[in-house]
Amino acid sequence: MADPRYGERWGRHWLDLVRYAESDGFAIDGERPTAWRYRDYVIRALNRDKPYNVFVQEQIAGDEFRGKNPAGAGDRLVALGFLRFAPWEADANSKKQLRQDLLNDITGTVGSVFLGMTTGCAQCHDHKYDPIPQKDYYRLQAFFAGTAIADLPVGFDEVERPKEMKRLMRQHEDAAEAAQVELDQLREGLKKHNMALMKVGPADEGLKKFLGKLNTRNLFFLEQDLPLVKEPEWREPLKAYFKVRDGIQRETELARRFQASAYAVKDVAPPATPEVPDTYVLSGGDLAARGEKVDAGFLTCVTGESKPAEIPFAGGSNGRRLALAEWIVSEKNPFTARVMVNRLWQGHWGEGLVRTPSDFGKNGDAPSHPELLDWLAAEFVAKGWSLKSMHRLMLTSATYRQASVHPEQAQYAAKDPTNRQLWRMNWQRLDAESLRDSILSISGRLNPTMGGPPVMFSVPDDIAQGFEFFKWFPSSDEEQRRRSVYLIQRRSVLLPMAETFDAPNLSTSCARRLTTIVAPQALTLLNGTLTRTEAAHLAERVVGTADPVGEAFWRVLGRGPTAAERAQGEKLAAQGKPGLASLGAVLFNLNEFLFVE
Repeated sequence: MADPRYGERWGRHWLDLVRYAESDGFAIDGERPTAWRYRDYVIRALNRDKPYNVFVQEQIAGDEFRGKNPAGAGDRLVALGFLRFAPWEADANSKKQLRQDLLNDITGTVGSVFLGMTTGCAQCHDHKYDPIPQKDYYRLQAFFAGTAIADLPVGFDEVERPKEMKRLMRQHEDAAEAAQVELDQLREGLKKHNMALMKVGPADEGLKKFLGKLNTRNLFFLEQDLPLVKEPEWREPLKAYFKVRDGIQRETELARRFQASAYAVKDVAPPATPEVPDTYVLSGGDLAARGEKVDAGFLTCVTGESKPAEIPFAGGSNGRRLALAEWIVSEKNPFTARVMVNRLWQGHWGEGLVRTPSDFGKNGDAPSHPELLDWLAAEFVAKGWSLKSMHRLMLTSATYRQASVHPEQAQYAAKDPTNRQLWRMNWQRLDAESLRDSILSISGRLNPTMGGPPVMFSVPDDIAQGFEFFKWFPSSDEEQRRRSVYLIQRRSVLLPMAETFDAPNLSTSCARRLTTIVAPQALTLLNGTLTRTEAAHLAERVVGTADPVGEAFWRVLGRGPTAAERAQGEKLAAQGKPGLASLGAVLFNLNEFLFVE
């Protein structure tokens, strides 16, 4: 549990639930430059074994939190990123509808992530299966009625290397300023030449049109039927102009990533506004069809009563989110602990005791071992909501330490073919990130640097240049070899390998990833750039050893080769590094490497 990657692995599961993305919604795919601070907050919290009840309260009401908390106020504000990661269509026609969509997303996500209830199904009508009336949905939403998105000024914590952040921000700002001077000079040269070529004056409409075209967002300018473009000797100066302009954009975007701000939320409440906005039941979920006005309140199916919640004094805010956060982790709500220990179980066994981890309702899966789930939940609370304690408890259990094949396999499989009674350990395929990181680690090229702004992976030129609202600027090769949790999460551009191996949809909360077996996975692993490149570096590591074939097997599979495998491996080893690289690529494709037994 001391391994620093502990937080990265489990942080990835949490980010799936949050549907964390470092780009905004659908119409304008703009970057969320400091969203990475929330990702690092999650990893730090898990590494430090922050009590889960505190972890929950910080993410819902970090600006109102009043409990015992070792983290500073800045860390708590960064934690509010949890409420901010819904798709956000910044150029939406209706700002009221945009805000309502955000509130709907928050309400549904809070219900599914923490309570294991499909509260979002009650947005338009009473829940068809669970005892959640539509009124309760909007009573829950009323806790967020005073919440608005905000980029808050938050200084860097010492662990975030504030001096380094400041230095890098200035470095990129200076680079952008220097490039702007060069761009102005290039632009003036193009302007003068175009005036001479077209025989026009500075006030001519044709010149204004030309200068306007110089502001196009990508290199489509060079495909236009313009006199200047047709002159071969001017194509290179034009390319230089666009290259410098792209450089300015890149340096400006990089500078924003090092700003001391948090992608968070704030209260829209007195004294900033006269009162907290009212919440109404919306018939059919339609913002224009207001019904009964409701007060903030908890789910009646849990509390057994429908009276409004008591809102605590929070000092400068309306206190509603704090009331909800405290109730979620209180003894009055039995769901939170059960939902979380079930997610931990799912992480280790591949399946939860409840196989629908965000739906404990009637349409969800019944727990395979209800008494065990209750006991684990009670232990979780008794151990101070310590996630590491629960991991240790599960990992040292006899159930976890079982083999994946039982001595009486046929007999048990006939009685329980889906292994609901856990008579053996389930096979689990590595998720996309673990697979990529394992290949890089085995080749000896994994960059272990932790934290900081996201890494942008290489993409084809047509993608890098083809978006109307942004350009894609890949990070250095060394940076691209960092662990996958640090790769940029963009809804419109996913890492191809991750997409092939069932990475989650970033537009919705993902309680459980799919595990598919499809042909593109084999093709990606056998012929993909990552596999072939890292297999060549693996060959470099083993070629000078006393037993290159055996060394390759031990590094990739953790065992030596069988006699037949050695015979085949020696034939490849006789070809030198190319042969050993082919051997490495084959080993990366074996089920023994892809699956945890």
